[in-house]
Amino acid sequence: MSETKSRGLALHWRILIGLAIGAVAGLVCKQWLGDSPGLKWFSENIANTIGQIFLRLIFMVVIPLVFCALTLGVAEIGDVRKLGRLGLMTFLMTLLFSGASVMIGLGLANTLKPGTSLSEESRERLKEQFTKDADDKIKKADSSKGIVATLLDIIPRNPLQEAVGALDGSSPGSGLLGVMFFSLCMGVALTTIGDKAKPVLAVLEGFYEAIMAIIRTAMALAPLGVAGLVFYATTLLGFDIIRLLAGYVVAVILGLSIHMFVVYSIAIWVIAKRNPLTFFRDILEVLVTAFGTSSSSATLPTSIRVVDDNLKLNRKISHFVLTIGSTANQMAQRRIKTVRLCTRGLPFSFWHKSSGWISR
Repeated sequence: MSETKSRGLALHWRILIGLAIGAVAGLVCKQWLGDSPGLKWFSENIANTIGQIFLRLIFMVVIPLVFCALTLGVAEIGDVRKLGRLGLMTFLMTLLFSGASVMIGLGLANTLKPGTSLSEESRERLKEQFTKDADDKIKKADSSKGIVATLLDIIPRNPLQEAVGALDGSSPGSGLLGVMFFSLCMGVALTTIGDKAKPVLAVLEGFYEAIMAIIRTAMALAPLGVAGLVFYATTLLGFDIIRLLAGYVVAVILGLSIHMFVVYSIAIWVIAKRNPLTFFRDILEVLVTAFGTSSSSATLPTSIRVVDDNLKLNRKISHFVLTIGSTANQMAQRRIKTVRLCTRGLPFSFWHKSSGWISR
């Protein structure tokens, strides 16, 4: 049992409470105080700063965590042929579940069409507020590289340079994917040098444990950090915009529910031979962290820790699958240029930003 569960109220419940308090407080303050300078100052300089401190502590360890977890996982697997089979299975599972999520999203968008409930005035108001962010994302998507250049970028010219720009998108190549490729190569290389690899593996194992200690400390701040992020988001958007987006919110929650309680539950029951309710209970901390931060990168360290502490899975397998799967999903999201099916003119980047204040 994890340390977070041994000290009073479990961490995921504290995060949920923080999320609820931040949302209610933000909506109430926005309703009563409107766009007052004092609320804006507090929201930007206090609430958002607290949230960003929590996020930065998590983001700080993402790159070293990915390197250590993947290198150690590959080295512990040892057999290159087994690694190839595991990689192929991970790719197929990621493709299957990502494809299912896309089909669910497109199906709900075309069926419910939540954007049609917006008046022309509301649509123009939302466009004015978020059009710059939308245009920037569309231009970035339009300038994306071709498939050959993308495949070549997987092999980094300078893995350190890719690591530096992996989280903010400034890397010249594939970013985190390049770091992962280098980590895979290191893990495979360590399996070929026999006893000479033991000192390196010992250092990486010690480094990994130190990273996990940082993550545990950061997660102790999660309830306060999530409360600050939600407070900032709700004071920025306000109840009026949330009311306008009610149809969209319903569509998103319905889609997430179908994917989680139907697609994933069937997979957990049939493939993993586990009780889905027990599984979701054990990973509730991951679900709450993902919902509260809207960030795959910020959730990855929590996922790895929960898998180790709660699910007790084979570490060399779980670490490999989690890091590969998380990055594959991020790469798929970045290939999306714009979605207008349910919005009739509102770009995808607005809807993504309105549903989460972090887009990484």
